[in-house]
Amino acid sequence: MRLILRELFLNRSLFNFMGSYMDKAYKLIRSGRVFEGGAHLRDILARQRAAMDFYSWEAFARLEAVRHPIKEIMHLCPMTSRSFHKPRGYAGDAVMIDHIYGLGDAKFAPHPATLEGQVYFATMNSASIRAVRFRRDILAKLIDETVKKAGDGQARILSIAAGHLREAELSQAIREKRVGELIAFDQDAESLAVVNHDYAGLNIHPIQGTVRQLIGGKAKYSGLDLVYAAGLFDYLEQPVGKRLVEKMFDMVRPGGKIMIANFTHDIPDAGYMEALMDWWLIYRSPEQVIDLFSGLPQERIGKLEAFYDPDQNIIFATVSKLA
Repeated sequence: MRLILRELFLNRSLFNFMGSYMDKAYKLIRSGRVFEGGAHLRDILARQRAAMDFYSWEAFARLEAVRHPIKEIMHLCPMTSRSFHKPRGYAGDAVMIDHIYGLGDAKFAPHPATLEGQVYFATMNSASIRAVRFRRDILAKLIDETVKKAGDGQARILSIAAGHLREAELSQAIREKRVGELIAFDQDAESLAVVNHDYAGLNIHPIQGTVRQLIGGKAKYSGLDLVYAAGLFDYLEQPVGKRLVEKMFDMVRPGGKIMIANFTHDIPDAGYMEALMDWWLIYRSPEQVIDLFSGLPQERIGKLEAFYDPDQNIIFATVSKLA
């Protein structure tokens, strides 16, 4: 905190300058030009984040941006507000992600004719939000491909940090009960209770546990056809991420596959997410994502593939184990 306060003092004139740009976004939104104002806000926050060193940016985000009146307007969006206030103790919880998918608490979203509804709609159509929806599509497709390869009733799948497992609603194999077993592994008991309720009878087994338990061997799985972690690596430091990848690879049988996803550097919404949602992720370059797999035994790797969502906000990487 002392370092943040020092940066605040040293950059006072710059922060005042930034405030004037936020004033413009605020006036645009208050005048009814919500989408234009929201786009302007995201643009100036992204550009300023890129221009500042980390400590200066953190000082602005944590101590200045949240004092601007535009914060109260943007927090009319339930997803933005939930991320900032963290009712479960962390940003990016499953209830927040449901807003992105239009599920769960999204049914209580404000009416689009209101200011609240327009702010919400503008937020739900940003590039990073589109990327998360694309990620869900990819997961469902991967599950269906795994079941097709293994055969009906044979595939064993593990989702790490599963949340509400909303890809289940898009997977034809899950809906038709053709998955042998899908383990929804998550630290949040409330999220797993939703999985248990919403997807009962679909061969989905919610299990509460932590990444530490997986890495330490207290939670053990083997002989799986697919192991994936969609949003988890956005929160893991490189050494922890590499160790988890190694564990994931050990869990799959020969011919099986693991998949991870990670937000990339300099996504357009990063400034907004950090300054107004207090949502700080670990962003990775393609090289850093590939490095997560560097500890795997190269002689056992069948194929390593990497690709992006259409907006290039998320990078996906899959590795198969030689049969």
